[in-house]
Amino acid sequence: MIVISAGLGMAALTVTASTFLPLPGFHDWLVPGAVWREPPFLHLTFDDGPDPACTPRVLDLLADSDVRAIFFLVGERVERAPQLARRIVAEGHRIGGHGWDHTSLAFRSRRAIREQLIRCQDAIASAVGRPPTLVRPPFGRRDYRFYQEARRMALTPMLWSFDSGDWLGLGSSLLARRVCRAGAGDIVLFHDGNPRASGLLGALPTILRHHRRHLPTLRERSP
Repeated sequence: MIVISAGLGMAALTVTASTFLPLPGFHDWLVPGAVWREPPFLHLTFDDGPDPACTPRVLDLLADSDVRAIFFLVGERVERAPQLARRIVAEGHRIGGHGWDHTSLAFRSRRAIREQLIRCQDAIASAVGRPPTLVRPPFGRRDYRFYQEARRMALTPMLWSFDSGDWLGLGSSLLARRVCRAGAGDIVLFHDGNPRASGLLGALPTILRHHRRHLPTLRERSP
C-alpha cells in the first residue's frame, strides 16, 4: 500500500509539474507534433509583444545580424499595434499566438481556452492577413484541454527548452553569459513585451554574435 500510494503521489506530482513547468511532461508526450526542438538551428523566440518601445529595437538588432526569430504575439497588443505585427512578418520572422490577454490557460474550461485562442488568431489575421499556425500558452502553463483545443484549430504548440531569465530582471552582461550557454537545437525564451526584461536589448547583440553560425537567417525564410 505504501508503494502504491507513493507511486500515485509521484504520478500526481508529475501531472501537476508538467502543467505549470515549461518542460516536456505528461501532457506533452500525449501530443504528436508538440514542438520542443528544431535542430540544427538555435531558435530565438520573443513573447508578450508586440510592444512599441521594445519590439522595433529587437527587430532592428535582428535585421542588422540577418537573423530570423519567432514572435509569440498577444492578441490585444496586436490589436493596439497592428503595424508592428505587419513589420515582424514583412521582415521574414515567424509568428505565433500567445492568447488574447496573456491569461493562464491551465485548468480553464474548453470554452474559455477556445475564446482566448480564437480572439488572438482573429487579431493576428486581421493585422497580417492570415492566422498563425504556432501557439504558445501564456507562462507555459497548459493541460490536456489546451492541447485538445489547439489541435481542433490546427495549431502546433511550441514551448521552449532554454529560459533566458530576462523576465527576472537580469542585467545585460549576466543575461548574455547565460544565453551563450544555449546550444544548437535549443528554443530560447525572451520577452519583448515584458517591462521586467530590461536587460534584453543590451544583451542581444552579444548573444547574436556568439551564436551567429547556429541561427537561422532571413535568407532562410520559412514558407
